[in-house]
Amino acid sequence: MRLCSTLFLCVSLAACGGGGNGPAAEAPVAGAPATPVQPAPAPEPAPALAPTPAPTPEPVPAPAATLPLSSATLRTIAGGTPVALSAASPTGGTVRWQLSDGAPGLLSASLGATVRYLPPASLAAATTVTLTASDGDASAAMTLAVTPDPGAPGITLVAGSGKNLTADGVGAAASFRNPSMLAADGAGNLYVMEYYYIPGFAWPSPRLRKIAPDGTVTTLVDSVDGTATWFGRPDTAGNGQRLDQASGFAADRAGNLYVSKTGGIGHSGEVYGLMSAILKISPSGTLSLLAGTEDRDNTGAVTDGTGANARFLHPVIAGIDYDGNLYVRDTDQVYPSTSTLERRLVPRKVTPAGVVTTLSALPASLNADMNGNTYGYDNTTKTVVRTTPDGVKSVEVDAPFCDDEISSTAYCVRAIVPTGGASYAMISGARVVRLVVRH
Repeated sequence: MRLCSTLFLCVSLAACGGGGNGPAAEAPVAGAPATPVQPAPAPEPAPALAPTPAPTPEPVPAPAATLPLSSATLRTIAGGTPVALSAASPTGGTVRWQLSDGAPGLLSASLGATVRYLPPASLAAATTVTLTASDGDASAAMTLAVTPDPGAPGITLVAGSGKNLTADGVGAAASFRNPSMLAADGAGNLYVMEYYYIPGFAWPSPRLRKIAPDGTVTTLVDSVDGTATWFGRPDTAGNGQRLDQASGFAADRAGNLYVSKTGGIGHSGEVYGLMSAILKISPSGTLSLLAGTEDRDNTGAVTDGTGANARFLHPVIAGIDYDGNLYVRDTDQVYPSTSTLERRLVPRKVTPAGVVTTLSALPASLNADMNGNTYGYDNTTKTVVRTTPDGVKSVEVDAPFCDDEISSTAYCVRAIVPTGGASYAMISGARVVRLVVRH
């Protein structure tokens, strides 16, 4: 704002003589000259106030360039087939590759859009290797598992007597009651989730069992005669109840367990969307919410987000990679018309930090062997079927133990999970077995 001041100047005038019939006026006496009044000095003009500059906005970082990295498999074996890896440069530049320090094996090249990881000829114990692709500011990393050669193809017993009951023990001395879901960690441990009905309860109760690499079976979560236990201590927090209506199961290489659950309503949970979440159980038994909600506030919408801000409708864990990312088959509701409701599968990814995003498809490498083949159970022929990356199917092995008492009303094979580049664990009847596939 400019300040203006007005300057008034006052001037003194000399007095004049009078007229009339009196004597002639005397000449004025010259006096001292009048001192002129000096104008007051003008005040210094106030400095103009500069306009307050608008705050400089914080620079918004440009989205990081992405470098899609893919492989037909996440696992291989010592002396096995080289693993092909591809990276799509966002700039059309040259992709650089690097193998983590001290990792066994070699890369076929350090530059190019496609390289191969060459596994070592021999290996004493299972390990992981990290491969990084970069181009300018864009980079991506992938972790692969490398295991010793598992030996000749075939099926061997891990644990279970075949009797439909619960008993801890070693190998065939242990028993499982309605084993439903299976997971494998990076140390060779297997985890079995049993679900069984307790008289007077509408939903089956969960029981969590652990199988050590030597076949020793212990019970981690249970309820006996109304007394609930959780990892060797009384379940005063009611954690076991939070595992009700589980739909999927996985373990990461550090031994953390993940359970997807959907709390639909109706006798069989056919109305989706309530209390749909992914739970995490640490190796010591700490139970926490990774993503979704256990409250009955789900609006029936599939929503991406982090932790409790994400929403699922009917999540089923499909698998986990060696960086700890979960992959989930979810269900969305679509209304083509006001009177029609359709449900469609929605592939989702959940990071170890609980960030949920929707994918175009689940990775083909998720549960594949070292050559990209996947395995499933055919209940009609009671065989384990192998499917190549090209979609060609063939029988891998006849499923054993299909005549046990548990198999009379349920599928013989309930779960097949990878444990190495050429080995799987599976629930067959009331037993857990190891399957070594052709390699």
